[in-house]
Amino acid sequence: SSDKNTVINKMVKMFQKSGRYYPADKLNAGGAGSIEAFCQIVYDEAVKEGVKPEIVFGQAMKETGYLQFGGAVKIEQFNFAGLGAIGGSVAGAQFNNVAEGIRAQVQHLKAYASKDSLTQETIDQRFNLVTRGSAPYVEWLGQKENPNGFGWATAWNYGISLMNQYTPLPQVRDVPDLNRRVTKREYEKVLDHALDLGITQGFFQEGGTAKESFIPLFDYEGL
Repeated sequence: SSDKNTVINKMVKMFQKSGRYYPADKLNAGGAGSIEAFCQIVYDEAVKEGVKPEIVFGQAMKETGYLQFGGAVKIEQFNFAGLGAIGGSVAGAQFNNVAEGIRAQVQHLKAYASKDSLTQETIDQRFNLVTRGSAPYVEWLGQKENPNGFGWATAWNYGISLMNQYTPLPQVRDVPDLNRRVTKREYEKVLDHALDLGITQGFFQEGGTAKESFIPLFDYEGL
């Protein structure tokens, strides 16, 4: 469909804009010999569970450094979200191919986002470890920002930095809360609140970074 093609093309362009090399020699063995094939898999796996493909893709790029990996998790594991990599030299989960790795990531996101049942067989080995529905917003994927103390990662601004990779698509043009960027006033309120909490070791972006050259294809909105 046109909507599907639009989403896939945006993900492809986001990767291309990063300037990174697509590791076709490694991912072809898992069924994704090109960035187009990878994004197709992301889309198909995400929509099966009602999760936004853009969020799945944005998180995978964040966790793998645009598929360059380099940490404890190796590209041959087809683990694009660091599932089971709990620190140190722990490599985390291993999957048979790209589709299975993305499926597990999607299922883990769904576990945080809602209490709905999975439509496919559970492949995420950590699915039952999640407090279901504890992070219905992207911002809450970071434990530090989640008022309930739950979340995917412990790093400050994990969910917020993930949001910075998502841009509103035509499908949300009639949803005001999703079809816009964060205003200057809203951002300033967040910074003020961070300072009130005693956060002094952080990175605040200046207003100049809102220029076209600084804005990625995925930008500012929710799950």
